[in-house]
Amino acid sequence: MSALTNRTQTAQAQAERDAKLVALAAAFSHLPERWRLRCSQPITGDSRTDTLVLAEAGDGSAWYEGVVVDGERDESGAWVLDAEFTILSTDVLPEGELILVQGYNCDVELL
Repeated sequence: MSALTNRTQTAQAQAERDAKLVALAAAFSHLPERWRLRCSQPITGDSRTDTLVLAEAGDGSAWYEGVVVDGERDESGAWVLDAEFTILSTDVLPEGELILVQGYNCDVELL
């Protein structure tokens, strides 16, 4: 694979990720206020502040892609992804839903 092809694919993947974050930020802004208030971190649509993850049940029976909006943080401020945390996902409901992820029972990948 050429360096140009690799850079093109990387840029395309980043553009797709950015578009997903913008869509999730829009869904977050339309959630009922009482749901948004349960989130310690609002979604901004900015890849520098939003943490996009793929969480898959250990047996592969379910998976969700979304942005972490609540949970435990470590000393550096990073989300602790092997504990319980909440994501906003639009995988099932286009308007978005908050999903409690039990990180200790899932495979979690940063996207």
